[in-house]
Amino acid sequence: MPRKHQTVSVLICRKESVPFNEINFLFQVAWSYAEKGLLVFILSKSIIEADSAIHFNSNTSRPEILQRIIFRYFSESSEVLQWCHEVHNRTKIPRLFLMSALESFGLSHEFEAVEICAALLDAIQFCSQCSQKCTYLLVSICTDKGDTYPSNLAPLFDRVWHLESSQCNKHTFFQMSPSVHGVPLKKLNILCTS
Repeated sequence: MPRKHQTVSVLICRKESVPFNEINFLFQVAWSYAEKGLLVFILSKSIIEADSAIHFNSNTSRPEILQRIIFRYFSESSEVLQWCHEVHNRTKIPRLFLMSALESFGLSHEFEAVEICAALLDAIQFCSQCSQKCTYLLVSICTDKGDTYPSNLAPLFDRVWHLESSQCNKHTFFQMSPSVHGVPLKKLNILCTS
């Protein structure tokens, strides 16, 4: 269990061929944390630009929970960096940052991804110190867009998950291969029906 002033950061690496509804996954993560009363920021391209939709059900119609989930849409990496620097001046301190599709922010070189992640990590560290509680960061990236992303970014994060999938009949199986500071952990298997 994380202690006060601690941060937990996770990088999810996936291939473009993996049929994973990333926006829906991140929203479900955000929802579960918002249900616990935590303020969540989702940093993303516009959801409309994404090929996936958020699946609303009767549980996601509770406005008091939706008010704790704040979406911020950016088109370029410079906007993300600016927003990270402005976190220090905000009155609402988030406890969970979710960033989808890091590779989609117009990265001109591989070190731009490192710069964005470093700014996000600085922001969660600041939020953790202000709230005196653990703050979380989850970033996803498509590794097909840049072969060096995982090796450059992995040392920055506490945990790295590699997402893979396979098909069997009408079922899609997702497998997460987590590692903590480079040490592989037991694989997690997730079944999704189509």
